[in-house]
Amino acid sequence: KDLFIDMTADPYNLDKDSLVGWVGDLYSDASGAVRGIEIGPAPSTFAVRKSMAEKYLGTTDPDEISEKLKTWDDVVELGRKIKQEGGGKEFLAANLNELVGILKQESKGLFDGTTCNMKSQWTEQFGILNTLASEDLVDTLEADGPEIPAALESDNYFMWQCAMWQPMWTFMASAPESAGQWILMSTPPGGKMFVGGGMPLCVPKDAKNPMGGFKYITYFRCTMDGVAFSRDNFGDVADIKEAYEDPAFHTTPQDMRDYFQCDVLEQYAKYIENTEVLELTPYDKTLWSDGVKIAFQALENGDGADQAMQAYVDELKRVYPEITE
Repeated sequence: KDLFIDMTADPYNLDKDSLVGWVGDLYSDASGAVRGIEIGPAPSTFAVRKSMAEKYLGTTDPDEISEKLKTWDDVVELGRKIKQEGGGKEFLAANLNELVGILKQESKGLFDGTTCNMKSQWTEQFGILNTLASEDLVDTLEADGPEIPAALESDNYFMWQCAMWQPMWTFMASAPESAGQWILMSTPPGGKMFVGGGMPLCVPKDAKNPMGGFKYITYFRCTMDGVAFSRDNFGDVADIKEAYEDPAFHTTPQDMRDYFQCDVLEQYAKYIENTEVLELTPYDKTLWSDGVKIAFQALENGDGADQAMQAYVDELKRVYPEITE
């Protein structure tokens, strides 16, 4: 609030109710003031490798896959089947980071002021991750390493995180030879998407032309002409509710449609409201970067769920000494 204008205040007067609910909440402060507009909503689901789906689930139909994988327990059981039948070369996922949505789906309430509630909040979630790691159901490729693009082109991994920006900027960019090899499933449990990235467009309070900045941002993200431009050029779903009133609005750009052989934007638009808002905290720089990496590495090294969570909390407390348990 000390850095950026409130876009809902006079003279800007953005109507927060015109935004998709969670998009409006994402960059609002405690008073409800909107300090930024999402550059491109990043609801996340999973892209499934078609050959793996056929081999292990007997179908490439996205609705049937989603029905077979309605819960994370279903996903764990699939991982066990892949391990048993895959000869040590096939895995549920390339690493735990591809399944970080398990945590992001339950990010609310992690902190009460400076008190970290991670151990009670994420007991079930870390239990799932511990099972995946301890039973070697996921591979251990470095999340940001050079092996990932090659892995994306392989038939060795069942599922990959696929946020709204990733069809164009991850899959099409890093795995051009895998066109036609992907299926978008709805996220367990029950199609509950999670936020996988994103970025706010903000106007600094000391900007020389704050109204100009506001008009620029809200044209591209808060008008029908602007969100249509973003849809056609960047493959984005819209920030505003009005765009969802027309079932034909979210039509996928042709190159993305050709690559995925389905209407990608239609799938994301269908579940846009069923997205768990990633609650912002003062500790996010470590929470979703070094902290989660340390916890996942602990799990991969054989530590249990409690030990991994303690390593996570310890890293947060090291960077932010005010945090207590």
